[in-house]
Amino acid sequence: MVLEEKLAETSKRLAKLGAENTHLSKALLAKEKLIGDLSDRRKQTEADFNALMTRLDSTEKDHASLKYEVRVLEKELEIRNEEREFNRRTADASHKQHLESVKKIAKLESECQRLRLLVRKRLPGPAALAKMKNEVEMLGRDPSEMRRRSRVQVQQV
Repeated sequence: MVLEEKLAETSKRLAKLGAENTHLSKALLAKEKLIGDLSDRRKQTEADFNALMTRLDSTEKDHASLKYEVRVLEKELEIRNEEREFNRRTADASHKQHLESVKKIAKLESECQRLRLLVRKRLPGPAALAKMKNEVEMLGRDPSEMRRRSRVQVQQV
């Protein structure tokens, strides 16, 4: 009977160990499957990471290129603004010079009109013509030369 008990006990133990072995085999298979899944996920994550790094590098290059282009456009805009300002100043100076010329023309026209009236009122003799000629020459010269000539004429009289 002892043998039968030992056999029964060993059979129970064997059944228990078989069940435990089956359970451990299933757990091992589950763990191996989990390891495989995690390995696949890791590979996918690494691939995604590499793709993102490539995309980041590309984006950084695009950013640097766009930044450079913005700097070039800013410089071009600055140059155009300077050109526009220069053109404005040139136009202002030309306009001012034009106004001065118009004033001089008006002054000369009024002087011509005055001289025409003088000529119409009386026909001058040779001395008066010479005097008028000197006056016209003095109007056409700079002020320092006019002062010098007037001094010379005063000294001659």
